[in-house]
Amino acid sequence: MTTMSVRYRDARRGVSGFTDAWTALGGTIAEVTDQTLLDAIRSCSGGAAIVAGPQARFDGIDGVSRWPACGVGAAARAEVAVIQATAAVAQTGSVVVDTDANGGRALSLLAARAIFVIDAANIVDTPADVLRHRDRWWPNGPPSQIVMITGPSRSADIEMTLTVGVHGPGIVHALIVR
Repeated sequence: MTTMSVRYRDARRGVSGFTDAWTALGGTIAEVTDQTLLDAIRSCSGGAAIVAGPQARFDGIDGVSRWPACGVGAAARAEVAVIQATAAVAQTGSVVVDTDANGGRALSLLAARAIFVIDAANIVDTPADVLRHRDRWWPNGPPSQIVMITGPSRSADIEMTLTVGVHGPGIVHALIVR
């Protein structure tokens, strides 16, 4: 059996590698602690309507709608979605979101802006590391869907006219919790 290794032009690793890749794609980033997380979410949202995932760590945000209980209509009307990332990939600047942790994948697609909360310990170097260490995140087996989100949503038509925010958030923030 042979193994194939992917070589990247720049070897990005850890938090600093993720930061470099994420910001190169057009995302913003801030490092926070568990104690400053909710204040950072409020700051990133700028007072806009928020819908947050079902995680208890988001319980202290006032006036927030909670996904999936709020329903698709409320989530689609929210300007900002707060999503708990399962992991992140330094090499590609990708955020890994799974359906079990977030009650489906719709929350990461509906709002114009997304705030991804990433635990620093869950940043891996390459996309293969996500699957290589899958028992770390999914000890009972992977969920039905795992999505890797790499920067703001982008699409180009036949004439190669780039449009941002068509198939998901056009503005993305990452809050790395140390």
